[in-house]
Amino acid sequence: MKFLIPLLFFLALGGSLSQKGKREFSFVFSPLPYRKEWAMPFPSATIQALLKQRFTYLGSGAQVVAFLGEDQKTVLKLFKMNHLLPKERFKLFPWTSAYKEKKTTLRKKKLKRLFKSVKLAYQRAPEETSLLYARLNPDLNSEYRIILIDRMKRSHTIDLKYVPFVLQRRAELVFSRLKRHLIKGDSQALQRDREKILSLVRRRCEKGLFDGDRGVSANFGFVGESAVQIDVGAFFLQIPTEKEVFEEIRRVDDKIDQWIKRQG
Repeated sequence: MKFLIPLLFFLALGGSLSQKGKREFSFVFSPLPYRKEWAMPFPSATIQALLKQRFTYLGSGAQVVAFLGEDQKTVLKLFKMNHLLPKERFKLFPWTSAYKEKKTTLRKKKLKRLFKSVKLAYQRAPEETSLLYARLNPDLNSEYRIILIDRMKRSHTIDLKYVPFVLQRRAELVFSRLKRHLIKGDSQALQRDREKILSLVRRRCEKGLFDGDRGVSANFGFVGESAVQIDVGAFFLQIPTEKEVFEEIRRVDDKIDQWIKRQG
């Protein structure tokens, strides 16, 4: 019986991918069952319409691979489930059971933290994170067949039925924007946008969301004139005290200051 669920999943997977997609994007599919704590509202008609466009490879990080919609405004992020789920190969080597148990526990905790963070961001700070939608559970009652264009410009059709994903507004990375201000010699715009990032951090913290990821360069950006936090994978809840909010703001400001000094 324990082999039945994975078997049924991979049989279903065959109908969820084009032949090329099976090979190229199998790592984004999840065999995990529905979990109440990961439940999200049903996507609106607007979100469903956004999912009907083609998405072209944009970039890849430690936890997600990102695709840009035809509208040039929407980013679809698919989780690298092969980095989050226990490795099946350990079953072949019984003597690795202790190591397997340790790695399995770590991956389960990592997945739980990640999905909890995404849900917190969607529920508490969708505007601050430019989140349009997130789905973490399988959805067997709907079909969202989308076309992905990989980095080699090849087209793949996949069904998001078993694919956890996030939909966000496209943002300009913070240091790309500040670099433009530096090149133009526009110190006022530089200071204005720097303050927008710090105000964003304060608003997010005041909502009880703190960030376990210490990075800035790939975590913050701008959608139009609004500062946003685009990496939503390391949030945790904490009662905000003025001291902790100040420390969070100072940490981000120090990173920005260090970057500006390196620009000469």
